[in-house]
Amino acid sequence: MWNGVAISSRLRTRDESAALSGDYRPLLGLLQHAQVGTLFLELCTPRAGELEILKDLPDDRRIGIGVVNQKHERIESEDEIVSRIRRAIDLFGKDRVLLTPDCGFATFADNPVASATIAEAKLRAITRANEGLQG
Repeated sequence: MWNGVAISSRLRTRDESAALSGDYRPLLGLLQHAQVGTLFLELCTPRAGELEILKDLPDDRRIGIGVVNQKHERIESEDEIVSRIRRAIDLFGKDRVLLTPDCGFATFADNPVASATIAEAKLRAITRANEGLQG
């Protein structure tokens, strides 16, 4: 069994309209049978569809939930992130949910989508939201 697999749309642009869109429904069969321990999924962007589509994934899979969007410079509020986390925990259970940015930060050396400053601020926002939940 592999440790994990990441599934994402096009990374090298901030233009959401240039990235792939659609929910994970066409991939459900593959995701249900993939021999991996963790699925890392873009779920913060509206392009990814509804989280509820994934509710029937096998219980032995952890789900890396994208809770901040690397394509935007706006730093998500703690409340926005907490809301996404709670929704994921309600569907999958606390022990299965991992907090991630959507698809890393696309920090290509020659064409970074997210600056280091924005990436660090978004990681701090994820940390604060998680600490608030652990409270």
